[in-house]
This record gives sequence, structure tokens and C-alpha cells, in this order.
Amino acid sequence: MCHCIETIRIEGGRVWQLDYHQRRLDATRRELFPDAGPLDLRDAVPSALPSAGVYRLRVTYAEALERVELEPYRRRTVRTLACVYVDCVDYRFKWADRRELQRLLQQRGDADEIIIVRDGLVTDSSYSNLALFGGNRWVTPDSPLLAGTMRARLLDQRTISEAPVPIEELVHYTHVALINALNPLGALVVPLGAVRL
Repeated sequence: MCHCIETIRIEGGRVWQLDYHQRRLDATRRELFPDAGPLDLRDAVPSALPSAGVYRLRVTYAEALERVELEPYRRRTVRTLACVYVDCVDYRFKWADRRELQRLLQQRGDADEIIIVRDGLVTDSSYSNLALFGGNRWVTPDSPLLAGTMRARLLDQRTISEAPVPIEELVHYTHVALINALNPLGALVVPLGAVRL
């Protein structure tokens, strides 16, 4: 059986963006487990949350809730990125099994993280969506491997906009931000000069 996950930010005793995670979980379960009953993520949130610090709440599920893990979050250090070119990779759902992404990450050489380029288009890193700064606005690739919850929220707020990003146009941007539920826009930003194309 395939398992999926939701990784949710807990900070200051508060659950962040639960509605976005619920929407993605519902869409995933409709497609993968159409006969399963409803699953409410609020039931996975522990009743007593840490009042200080940032925590990662990892919810593993399939037809039912499988496992809930809460652990302190430590942001990765990402100073350099390397582009990895692939013809096909499918990560429409947030699978618990990340072997395919880990295989791509092994191609990074001495870089800290990768930018996955699929069919000539910039998509995501191995663990986040991307936002690219072009002088006056942030753009996110319109062809992500996974439609992340932070990306969805930033699009809804019109903080970022979507556009196709062919790899040859990456040089028109000055910075690459890695965004996900635990890393809001601005938390992890790499200058384009630190990206190996």
C-alpha cells in the first residue's frame, strides 16, 4: 500500500495553514483512495502543543491515518544549488517514499540542494517549491512536481505569481527561494550566482 504524508508547521503552540493541508489531503485521497471515508487532519493534531519553538508535525496516511510524529524543526543550510535534468519524474502526491527524489539529490555533487529541471522547465527542489526573484516580483514555476501548501497560500495572497520558467530563462532572475510549509518566503534564499546550471 502506498502512503502519503502531510508535513505541518507548529509554531508557538499554533498550527499553520491546516486548511491548505486538509485540501491537499482530501484531493490526494479522492484520487488514490476513492472508497475511503473522510479523514480530518484536526484529529491528528496533538491536544498539547509546545508553546515555544518551531516543530514539524508529520502525518502519514493512506486509507486511514497511519502515524503522527512531532519533532523540533531545524532548518537546513542551503547556500548552493545544482540543476539536475530529468525527462520524467512524477511526484504529484506527497509520497512517504521519497527514494526517487533522493536518487536525484545524489546528483548534486558538492551543492547543498538541487533544482529539478523536467523537460527543460524549472520545477522544484528535492523538498520544496521554488520562488524566483526577478527584480520587482517573485515568480513560481507553473509546473511544480508537487503543488505545495505554502506555494498555494502565497499564490492566493498574490505574494507570488505563476509562470513557465524554461531553464534558459533562469539567468533573468537574481535569487531562488526554497518554500514549503516549514520555510516561508524569505527563510531560504540563494543568489543566482550560487546556482550551478
